[in-house]
Amino acid sequence: MARAMVVDHQHNPNAYSHDLQYMWGPSIIVMPVTTDVDGAVQNVWLPAGDTWYNFWSDARNVGSDTADKAYTTHTGEIIMYVRAGSVLPRYKYAQSTAFLDRTQLEVDVYAGKDGSFTVYEDDGVTEEFRVGSASSTTTVTYTDSATRVVVGHPVGTYRGAPTGRRYVVRVHGLAAPVGMRVGGGAPLPAFTGESAAVLDGGGQVWDATRKVLSVVTPVVAVVTGGGTAVTVEPSGTAFPTPVDRTVHAAEDAAVGGAVIGSRHAGYTGNGYVDFAGATGDFVEWTVGVRTAGSRTLGFRYANGGTADRPLAVSVDGTAIGTLAFPPTGSWTAWGTARLTAALPAGSGVRIRVTATGASGGNLDCLVIG
Repeated sequence: MARAMVVDHQHNPNAYSHDLQYMWGPSIIVMPVTTDVDGAVQNVWLPAGDTWYNFWSDARNVGSDTADKAYTTHTGEIIMYVRAGSVLPRYKYAQSTAFLDRTQLEVDVYAGKDGSFTVYEDDGVTEEFRVGSASSTTTVTYTDSATRVVVGHPVGTYRGAPTGRRYVVRVHGLAAPVGMRVGGGAPLPAFTGESAAVLDGGGQVWDATRKVLSVVTPVVAVVTGGGTAVTVEPSGTAFPTPVDRTVHAAEDAAVGGAVIGSRHAGYTGNGYVDFAGATGDFVEWTVGVRTAGSRTLGFRYANGGTADRPLAVSVDGTAIGTLAFPPTGSWTAWGTARLTAALPAGSGVRIRVTATGASGGNLDCLVIG
């Protein structure tokens, strides 16, 4: 999977002089950072004939065989560039392949050229793929001129394969957002974040800084014989005004005592917070509120136990109530506990939930509506 530049560019002198960088698959250039000085500059060769995206910022660069790209390094960041036309599939983050949530397949496509990718899947644990062909392949194609992504149904199956699947398609490198639809349906509503679109059952999100348009599809029943699962394409309408609802991941908040988990499927973002202690464990979000007033606070959670797991709620240090967080049926069944609170305007409003005698459930996110 990792191969030297000379494998693809045997007759180009740059492939020999840039012997530290390499290709990760057919789509990604990787250049190790060779200094411990934050802000140091390293030169990267981006081969001519292609447009390359900075993996972290989505800045676009035209490849050149005569001038290197001067890259300013940052602590904790390896140098990576993605070729235009690439299709990169992935699952949500999980702590082990045993915990992968296969009910959501994410696809990042990079505008500038047509592209395709065949996704191979098996159970990620056993050797059944060797002896019983317990695996599947899913084809993803991108047509650049139409800004269209087509995801096929899988061919084949394996133990634990999903019976329904949501797709999150991100198109990188658009000049401006356009209204999108799924399968020839109605234009999708817009949201300020992908998690809000997931919780609403589908939608679209525009990241104006990185120029990335995300489309979240409804859950689609999986047919294992192939064929088209979803077609994501422009609706012919303008990008709509986003719904006034924000979602704040629990795993990105300040956490005391509790731990981050990803074992139980169905969470949004990259995981959830698992309360370890019965008393004192907390999660605290710092959020921005444009206008002071009464807002609904929704706490998405799972409680696979048989009793309530109450949490006290406070805003900027002032207690506003306690929510019961009753059982949801299982640790993969997610519910929402709600209360209404008066929030002040400002960029540093603190919303905290604290365990009050029973370990809290698994907390996924805070929804402010």
